[in-house]
Amino acid sequence: MKVFATFLLFLGVALACDSDEYDCGAGNGYCIPDNWECDGWDDCSDGVDESNCGGTGPQEPDCVLAHQRPCDNGGCVPLNWVCDGMDDCGDNSDEENCPGVDPGPLTPTQCSSTQFECANGHCTYASWVCDGDNDCGDWSDEQSCSGGNPDPDPGCPSDRFECDNGRCILAHWECDGYDDCSDNSDEDHCPGGGVINPVVNPETPCGGQLKEDAGVITHLNYDNGMDCEWEISVSDGNYVYMEFTSFELESASSSSGTCNYDHVEIYDGLSNDAPLLAKLCGDELPKPVQSTGNRVSVQFKSDVSITKDGFEMRYYAVAIDDGSGEGSGSNVVDARDQDAFIF
Repeated sequence: MKVFATFLLFLGVALACDSDEYDCGAGNGYCIPDNWECDGWDDCSDGVDESNCGGTGPQEPDCVLAHQRPCDNGGCVPLNWVCDGMDDCGDNSDEENCPGVDPGPLTPTQCSSTQFECANGHCTYASWVCDGDNDCGDWSDEQSCSGGNPDPDPGCPSDRFECDNGRCILAHWECDGYDDCSDNSDEDHCPGGGVINPVVNPETPCGGQLKEDAGVITHLNYDNGMDCEWEISVSDGNYVYMEFTSFELESASSSSGTCNYDHVEIYDGLSNDAPLLAKLCGDELPKPVQSTGNRVSVQFKSDVSITKDGFEMRYYAVAIDDGSGEGSGSNVVDARDQDAFIF
């Protein structure tokens, strides 16, 4: 609802407040539900709804204001889950006062044949079930797995290096000269200390064919209006394993929660007709992505407005039948979008 009201304000729509709404006044010209007054959020954008609350004005809740909304029960949910027809909070408070919708959650969207339907109604990849990650947000994708309920912080598998910040990287990336952890912990205890021979990767051209069994796509400080496609082909009998070492693009649309602006798409083949493995945007470092065959298409598009720092992605070939379990286990998944849900 907050996103919706902000969107109307952006369009310059003047709203006449109903009897059960709070009028933010001429300063901004839109209405909010009565129960948003004195709720600790600056819903009117000028603080007027928090100015006569007998306290010190808006108080920042525990949720991350830019990305989350607090539930009445004290929990937090992403903004794009508000008014999506699903009771994500557990008390239905994220579905109250939604425009044009009767109170109560709607029927969840049916997941596709390649997706798993979470208990909270979200869809996630079927291949992510029982991988040790809380991909659904409610652990329902891990509830019927052998070994019982997972440890919320199971750590990294034995063939991974666990960074100080909790990330899991491939074991042989320790002391390779790259800050793969993003906190340098994979290079801190190397001979000589610190990053060994720090590598600055040259900017990768916008698109092209990459036919080596390992490589890097570096696209930093990008321009507006980019439309790049890299076709990666590794040796037969291998799949492509991809991991981002830096990632900062324009955030998802505030009204829909989807990656409509600057984004990266990864396809499980060399065309747009191939299955989409991941569609990524925002500034959170994605989990690794792996293909099912030896070819992928990596596409990057930017719009005509905001630009960010860009991204760097490393890839290499892994034998399909080597039995090593690459790409499995905690914090490593087959394919990954920004928030572990299908957008």
